Amino acid sequence: YMDTQAIVHQKQLLSDMIESRDGGSNGGLAVKYQLNNTNFNDIASYGSGLFLMFGNCPNNPNGTTLNTVHWGVIQISLGSSYCIQVAFALNNYDNWISMRRQINKDWRDWVHVTLS
Repeated sequence: YMDTQAIVHQKQLLSDMIESRDGGSNGGLAVKYQLNNTNFNDIASYGSGLFLMFGNCPNNPNGTTLNTVHWGVIQISLGSSYCIQVAFALNNYDNWISMRRQINKDWRDWVHVTLS
Protein backbone atom coordinates (compact mmCIF):
# COMPACT_ATOMS: atom_id res chain seq x y z
CA TYR A 1 0.00 0.00 0.00
CA MET A 2 1.00 3.60 -0.36
CA ASP A 3 0.86 5.76 2.74
CA THR A 4 0.01 9.47 2.89
CA GLN A 5 3.65 10.38 2.24
CA ALA A 6 3.70 8.31 -1.01
CA ILE A 7 5.93 5.64 0.51
CA VAL A 8 5.13 2.17 -0.82
CA HIS A 9 5.00 -0.62 1.78
CA GLN A 10 4.75 -4.34 0.98
CA LYS A 11 6.05 -3.76 -2.56
CA GLN A 12 5.80 -7.41 -3.60
CA LEU A 13 2.13 -7.58 -2.59
CA LEU A 14 1.41 -4.43 -4.60
CA SER A 15 3.31 -5.81 -7.57
CA ASP A 16 1.40 -9.10 -7.41
CA MET A 17 -1.93 -7.27 -7.26
CA ILE A 18 -1.11 -5.09 -10.25
CA GLU A 19 0.15 -8.06 -12.27
CA SER A 20 -2.93 -10.16 -11.45
CA ARG A 21 -5.25 -7.54 -12.94
CA ASP A 22 -4.32 -8.75 -16.43
CA GLY A 23 -3.71 -5.24 -17.64
CA GLY A 24 -6.96 -3.92 -16.20
CA SER A 25 -8.73 -4.42 -19.52
CA ASN A 26 -11.46 -6.54 -17.97
CA GLY A 27 -12.66 -4.03 -15.40
CA GLY A 28 -10.45 -5.32 -12.60
CA LEU A 29 -11.63 -8.93 -12.67
CA ALA A 30 -8.49 -10.99 -12.92
CA VAL A 31 -8.68 -13.84 -15.41
CA LYS A 32 -6.81 -16.69 -13.79
CA TYR A 33 -6.34 -18.73 -16.98
CA GLN A 34 -7.27 -18.62 -20.64
CA LEU A 35 -7.57 -22.25 -21.66
CA ASN A 36 -7.82 -23.78 -25.12
CA ASN A 37 -9.27 -27.23 -25.83
CA THR A 38 -9.58 -28.02 -22.13
CA ASN A 39 -12.11 -30.35 -20.53
CA PHE A 40 -14.39 -28.51 -18.10
CA ASN A 41 -13.85 -31.35 -15.61
CA ASP A 42 -10.11 -30.73 -15.61
CA ILE A 43 -10.21 -27.08 -14.60
CA ALA A 44 -11.21 -28.11 -11.07
CA SER A 45 -7.51 -28.72 -10.45
CA TYR A 46 -6.73 -25.05 -11.21
CA GLY A 47 -8.46 -23.81 -8.06
CA SER A 48 -10.84 -20.89 -7.63
CA GLY A 49 -10.97 -18.08 -10.15
CA LEU A 50 -12.31 -16.66 -13.38
CA PHE A 51 -11.48 -18.65 -16.53
CA LEU A 52 -11.89 -18.07 -20.26
CA MET A 53 -12.36 -21.25 -22.29
CA PHE A 54 -11.89 -21.51 -26.06
CA GLY A 55 -11.97 -24.30 -28.63
CA ASN A 56 -13.10 -27.87 -28.11
CA CYS A 57 -14.01 -28.04 -24.41
CA PRO A 58 -15.67 -31.36 -23.48
CA ASN A 59 -18.20 -31.44 -20.62
CA ASN A 60 -19.30 -27.88 -21.32
CA PRO A 61 -22.83 -26.77 -20.37
CA ASN A 62 -24.43 -27.29 -23.78
CA GLY A 63 -23.00 -30.80 -24.07
CA THR A 64 -21.43 -30.34 -27.48
CA THR A 65 -17.89 -30.10 -28.72
CA LEU A 66 -18.55 -27.02 -30.82
CA ASN A 67 -15.38 -25.02 -31.08
CA THR A 68 -17.25 -21.82 -31.87
CA VAL A 69 -18.47 -21.16 -28.33
CA HIS A 70 -16.24 -19.22 -25.97
CA TRP A 71 -17.01 -19.65 -22.29
CA GLY A 72 -16.58 -17.59 -19.16
CA VAL A 73 -16.37 -19.75 -16.04
CA ILE A 74 -16.42 -18.69 -12.43
CA GLN A 75 -15.10 -21.52 -10.28
CA ILE A 76 -14.98 -21.84 -6.52
CA SER A 77 -13.17 -24.89 -5.20
CA LEU A 78 -12.38 -26.38 -1.85
CA GLY A 79 -9.49 -28.78 -2.20
CA SER A 80 -9.63 -31.31 -5.01
CA SER A 81 -12.99 -32.89 -4.10
CA TYR A 82 -15.49 -30.03 -3.96
CA CYS A 83 -16.11 -27.42 -6.61
CA ILE A 84 -18.82 -25.18 -8.06
CA GLN A 85 -18.68 -23.95 -11.65
CA VAL A 86 -20.88 -21.19 -13.08
CA ALA A 87 -20.56 -20.90 -16.85
CA PHE A 88 -21.90 -18.58 -19.52
CA ALA A 89 -21.43 -18.42 -23.27
CA LEU A 90 -19.59 -15.28 -24.32
CA ASN A 91 -20.10 -15.14 -28.07
CA ASN A 92 -23.61 -16.32 -28.85
CA TYR A 93 -27.20 -15.38 -28.10
CA ASP A 94 -27.92 -17.98 -25.41
CA ASN A 95 -29.79 -16.25 -22.65
CA TRP A 96 -28.86 -18.58 -19.81
CA ILE A 97 -26.16 -19.35 -17.30
CA SER A 98 -25.32 -22.82 -16.07
CA MET A 99 -24.12 -24.21 -12.77
CA ARG A 100 -22.88 -27.57 -11.56
CA ARG A 101 -21.19 -29.03 -8.51
CA GLN A 102 -18.46 -31.52 -7.88
CA ILE A 103 -18.99 -33.45 -4.65
CA ASN A 104 -16.42 -36.02 -3.55
CA LYS A 105 -14.85 -35.78 -7.04
CA ASP A 106 -18.20 -36.68 -8.69
CA TRP A 107 -19.56 -34.09 -11.11
CA ARG A 108 -23.30 -33.46 -11.02
CA ASP A 109 -25.26 -32.47 -14.14
CA TRP A 110 -25.35 -28.90 -15.40
CA VAL A 111 -28.42 -26.91 -14.34
CA HIS A 112 -29.44 -24.10 -16.70
CA VAL A 113 -31.05 -20.88 -15.55
CA THR A 114 -32.76 -18.83 -18.26
CA LEU A 115 -32.44 -15.08 -17.93
CA SER A 116 -35.30 -12.91 -19.09
